[in-house]
Amino acid sequence: EIGTAPGDDVRFLNFGRKRGGFVAVIFREFYGNFPEGFEIYKQRKVRVEGILEKYRNGQIQIRLNSADQARIVEP
Repeated sequence: EIGTAPGDDVRFLNFGRKRGGFVAVIFREFYGNFPEGFEIYKQRKVRVEGILEKYRNGQIQIRLNSADQARIVEP
């Protein structure tokens, strides 16, 4: 699932079936580093790379700053 925060300041790549699962986050300042947009990741198998961090509610996330950190993995 791909989500957008209110105000379009953050995009989310949600992994898992329920909210609260693992999330990759992209902040607005890095949107330009994803020239193909975010819809290319929708319903695809994606491998993300980065530093794991806990969000304030304890949710685990990775911040993505460039498309090189998110690769579509073909089955």
